[in-house]
Amino acid sequence: MKHLPLTSAALVLIACMPLKAQASGFYLPPIAEAMLWLLINPEGWAVLGVTIVLVLVCIVALIRRKRGGR
Repeated sequence: MKHLPLTSAALVLIACMPLKAQASGFYLPPIAEAMLWLLINPEGWAVLGVTIVLVLVCIVALIRRKRGGR
């Protein structure tokens, strides 16, 4: 039960794939592979966290620049 959100996210990704891809069992669109990697691996969570922090830093820098800060 600990990994239920990850499992349901993976099931949603599989459900979004074309039926032909589900039947073959070998094909995943690149975006689905990337999302699975981000959601399942600890390294993926680290990449996701770093990306979110970088986006927030950029947003704060833009806001400070618009307000006339340093």
